[in-house]
Amino acid sequence: MRNCAAGTRSRSTARPSTVNGTRDSSPLSGSRLIAPLCATPGGSVLRGLFIACEVALAFVLLIVAGLFGKSFANVQAVTPGFEPAGVLSVRIALPARRYNSRDAIVRFQAALQQRLSAVPAITHSGAISLLPLSGLLSRVPFTVEGQPIARERIPAAQFRFVSAGYFETMHIRLLQGRTFSERDSDRTGPVAIVSEALAAQWLTPGRFIGARLLVDDNDGPPRPVDVVGVVESVRQQTLDSGPSWDLYLPYTQIHADNVGAAAGNMFWVLGTSADPMTVAAPFTQELRRVDPEVAAAQIRPLESYLSNSLAPRRFSLMLLSIFGAAALALAVTGIYAVISYGASQRAREIAIRMALGARGIDIQRLVMRQGLQSTIAGLLCGLPLAFGASRLISTMLFGLSPTDAVTFLEVMATIVAVAAIACAVPALRAARAGTAALSQE
Repeated sequence: MRNCAAGTRSRSTARPSTVNGTRDSSPLSGSRLIAPLCATPGGSVLRGLFIACEVALAFVLLIVAGLFGKSFANVQAVTPGFEPAGVLSVRIALPARRYNSRDAIVRFQAALQQRLSAVPAITHSGAISLLPLSGLLSRVPFTVEGQPIARERIPAAQFRFVSAGYFETMHIRLLQGRTFSERDSDRTGPVAIVSEALAAQWLTPGRFIGARLLVDDNDGPPRPVDVVGVVESVRQQTLDSGPSWDLYLPYTQIHADNVGAAAGNMFWVLGTSADPMTVAAPFTQELRRVDPEVAAAQIRPLESYLSNSLAPRRFSLMLLSIFGAAALALAVTGIYAVISYGASQRAREIAIRMALGARGIDIQRLVMRQGLQSTIAGLLCGLPLAFGASRLISTMLFGLSPTDAVTFLEVMATIVAVAAIACAVPALRAARAGTAALSQE
């Protein structure tokens, strides 16, 4: 400030200088050169701070959006344990006054399944009490016979009743043993099918088939069931919830205490090689023929349950992507505007530099350096903020570290590249303007 003031005072007292006897009347000389150069630093700092703040905000939002995007892709890649393509699901409820016994439910299922087998478009059919990813859950305590365990440590399994044909319709792989069939009835010993996760956690390796579980699914003491099959684990709740301990029992062996729940909530799954919705009408027709009082509801492709389970993550990703893109666009616009304004304020300085021998590429580097330095400063300031934000959402990520280095490097590279483009245009314009100003002077 002292130098600037001195330069200003000299304007009223200093006489035009002469060099080798020649009067110097150049418009770029003396105080007219000093004033702009002195006015530049304070404004330059403010402009750089403005760019850094915009870049830091964009960096944080893009990091969060990038982590969510990769996490969403990881969830989409999860195998649910069944094949939803080509399967239609229908929910029905049987009237409690007429379907108040196990035999009544079994007769209804047998009659409907027989009619469905005659429909050419339906290749497989089966029923289950609670459909995977439907949001409905049922848990039941169980123990393994011969393996005593403390009461507070007794595990609970996802409990389902299924009919013959269910596993085949859902394409749930059978790993050991067999699935349910018509020979499993109330006159044969109680049987069960367990998931791979349950077997691996609680049963003796190599002796899964034939293991006896004590299932507490009634108001009396736990009843014994023999494991006859092991199937692939299914994601019952959400795709990112992990494999559950699944326990399947046949409808033909429902305990009397569970008849009401089994009749009031039943899902049918229908396999077809065509569009799943094409078998909706044949199913409802055959259902009316079996029992006109039973209505079909929630008729939809099984894939819709898979899509709905991803809906919350999809919505969050969309919002974050919009905010991240908006912040990046704002940062780019700000960088372009600030660098353009700064270059216009330094027009005389640029002209002098070119008069002293600076090339156009040198002027471009000079102008771009200011924008890129502010961009790097913004990234450095935003880095701890991004780390903090990623830690806050760590519980919402799946198969990804909140400090994933690849995501951080990708976002940094993207911001630097976009900032370089935003700086390049005003830098090129400043070099051209400097050349034009020099020729006019």
